[in-house]
Amino acid sequence: MRQAAQGYDPQWMVGFNKFVEAGLTAINLTLTATTLATEAGGFGGGSRIRAALNTVDDAAKGSTTIIEEAAVHGNSLKSLKPTWGYKLYSNDATFLKNGITSKVIPETRYSKSFMSDKYMVPIKQFPNRLEAWQWEYRQNQILRGPLNKNMH
Repeated sequence: MRQAAQGYDPQWMVGFNKFVEAGLTAINLTLTATTLATEAGGFGGGSRIRAALNTVDDAAKGSTTIIEEAAVHGNSLKSLKPTWGYKLYSNDATFLKNGITSKVIPETRYSKSFMSDKYMVPIKQFPNRLEAWQWEYRQNQILRGPLNKNMH
């Protein structure tokens, strides 16, 4: 505004744009938090509510966005959660399957009773679901186990 007679001030525009961006981010976070709080009854338990609120908190800190985390199912190839690629074997070392899981501890992917005669070898943690899925697909091209129901 200082240079109204000579045209707009580029520095003022930069500052104004930053101000508007920050305001829109705050509005988005507030609306998302309100929506999550309103629908919290549909989450079915305290741990899911905490996870949803942690997502809002993480987005506020700039480590992720609400759209990426809250709107994407964990099994979606759009999921940005770190995902493990693993191989499953029977206790006699027979190869059973290639798989992927977003569990922090991949061995917890299956129940203890299912794993009673098997063991898992975590191979690599990928930065997102898509990269893990692509790894699993390539592994199934090389050697598909009897428990791999499809080629992905």
